[in-house]
Amino acid sequence: MRRIVVFLTALGLIGIAWPAMAMGFRQEVQPVAWSDDGQSVLLEVTGHGPEGGGYKKFRVVSGKEEGFMVEPDNDASPGDGSTPQWIPAKQCRKGMKKLAAVLKRLGFGAVEVNLKECDKDDRHGFLKITGKDPRAVRLEGDEGSLEVGGLTISLNGNSLLIKDGDRQVQEQRELFGVNSLAVYLSPSKRMLLVVGRGDHVTSLLLAVLVRSKEGSKDWKVVVAPGNKG
Repeated sequence: MRRIVVFLTALGLIGIAWPAMAMGFRQEVQPVAWSDDGQSVLLEVTGHGPEGGGYKKFRVVSGKEEGFMVEPDNDASPGDGSTPQWIPAKQCRKGMKKLAAVLKRLGFGAVEVNLKECDKDDRHGFLKITGKDPRAVRLEGDEGSLEVGGLTISLNGNSLLIKDGDRQVQEQRELFGVNSLAVYLSPSKRMLLVVGRGDHVTSLLLAVLVRSKEGSKDWKVVVAPGNKG
């Protein structure tokens, strides 16, 4: 079982349950870049605090090695109207240097990390990304199915089912609050992401799957609830 390395403090694991929602945070998970070989993805996770401010995390998921996550920005308000920066500049730089090393090793040629952003209290421009943004195939409503990458991805009420022909690849039940899906297929067609979306701009990483090459029938799950890949 793969695991994720959490390099800095986090307000809760992303992609496992709805922790941000439970704490009053609205969370958005968005893939922002693929690796050159299409076997790894960089995710941007944004949390919006109930009293103002929020957090920014970056997560790398790969079919080749364990995952990585860093939180370089957290200015969530303590409730008095202020939005102090809780992540020291030194800690931010250390984490983002580690992220840059991971991205270089996995071949994210289109991504450049800006360490100078750590010197600010109001931090936004951590990454410079060239190339096209990952595009999604979307399923609106809590019932229906999509055909992507040779997989059938179905949402039926509170259940998600992913099948490769007659073979069941993944099933997840009790997805309360999920009312639509966004499915992303890498340009090499070797990695697929399923993001569930709910009300109040909240989203959840439901699954990441990889296969050996385009057209092959050997899809395997890298990330699923209970698997912190």
